[in-house]
Amino acid sequence: MARCFAQEEFGLKQSIDYALEHSPQIKIAQNKIKKAEFRLAEQGRRLDFDISVHYGYSPLTDKTGMSFGFTQDLEKLLGSNKNQIKQAELDLDTAIQEYIIVKDRLIKQVCSAYYQLEDSRSSCGLKEKELALAQKSWEFAQEKFNLGRISLNELLNCQKRLWQAEYAKNQCRSELEKASLKFYKAIGKQD
Repeated sequence: MARCFAQEEFGLKQSIDYALEHSPQIKIAQNKIKKAEFRLAEQGRRLDFDISVHYGYSPLTDKTGMSFGFTQDLEKLLGSNKNQIKQAELDLDTAIQEYIIVKDRLIKQVCSAYYQLEDSRSSCGLKEKELALAQKSWEFAQEKFNLGRISLNELLNCQKRLWQAEYAKNQCRSELEKASLKFYKAIGKQD
């Protein structure tokens, strides 16, 4: 059976952790939360001074000097920004809810892909065992035919079962590859 990255390195918990760490949707949702937190913090600051320092030479006095300046936005100082604070809080709550939804959706996708991969692996194991049995049955039927104990029709039926087992195994491998690709996509693994 073909071995793949998902079979060798990841269990379900590791898959979910990897997806949460590397998913672009999660990173976007986290950035929205950070932006909303920043906007809320900006709205909460009422005293927002700008400080300026100037250093220079005055030819009139033939001296160098330094000056300091403080400026404040009067609208922030005197105005009421309660509605802006409420809107910023609402934006933060919305960003948090969006993050939770994205996280839940991602976990469901990873779980679904993981279990589909596990089922495909199990099916492939069974199909390979069935192929081995069909191969032994074919070899046994050839010996019986050589001894004259079975007819050509029975030998051909046994060969048909062997081909069907090979076909089923190849189909199963194809499904395993599809499940593996779906799993990689779900966890965000780029190879």
